[in-house]
Amino acid sequence: MAHDLVHGEKPEGVFPQFETLEQQNESYIVGMWSFLVTEVMFFGALFLCYTVYRWKYQPFFFEIHKELNVAMGATNTVILLTSSLTMALAVHFAQLRQKKPQLMCLGITLACAFGFLVIKYFEYQHKFHVGHFPGPMFKWDDPVVPANIA
Repeated sequence: MAHDLVHGEKPEGVFPQFETLEQQNESYIVGMWSFLVTEVMFFGALFLCYTVYRWKYQPFFFEIHKELNVAMGATNTVILLTSSLTMALAVHFAQLRQKKPQLMCLGITLACAFGFLVIKYFEYQHKFHVGHFPGPMFKWDDPVVPANIA
């Protein structure tokens, strides 16, 4: 094997940036674990903040949930799941070197992205219009929420 590396030949399935298959596999495993650890840290912190705020401001969370648009949220969920499926299918077709279905799946994924953004535009436009966004312009006129909570 050392003789093959001297002449620039590598074992089959080894990408150019790696010298051996073992090095390639180790790099893949370290990269995947690094990705998973950073995701757990990021989303763990995000969910912890959400939990603290939800516990600390329970009346606000209860009252504001009445303002949510369930139809838009459900539609966005379906759009996100569909785009995930079509992206995975696009990768599958790329691996099979089937260009036409790959491009079709990528097109559907792109259309889903635009649909998601359009729905978010209408959701956020309403929230800005009624003053339900963080900052000094935040408004809440509901008398059910006690004043000493804020």
